[in-house]
Amino acid sequence: MDKAFKKQVQVAFEEFAGRKVKDKVVDIAVRHAQRIQETDPSLSTEDCIDQAIMKTIKDGVAF
Repeated sequence: MDKAFKKQVQVAFEEFAGRKVKDKVVDIAVRHAQRIQETDPSLSTEDCIDQAIMKTIKDGVAF
């Protein structure tokens, strides 16, 4: 897992949530973002991260 990518996901998630999120939640969001990026490489990194955050929340992991 790329540390810079993980940090980017963490910053985006915390900005969205308005508070700190657990490392476990960030790790799950990173995995989601990587899967999304693999399935649709035409998406920008920011779009992948946004979709991953939404998927993580939808899965009930984040809150």
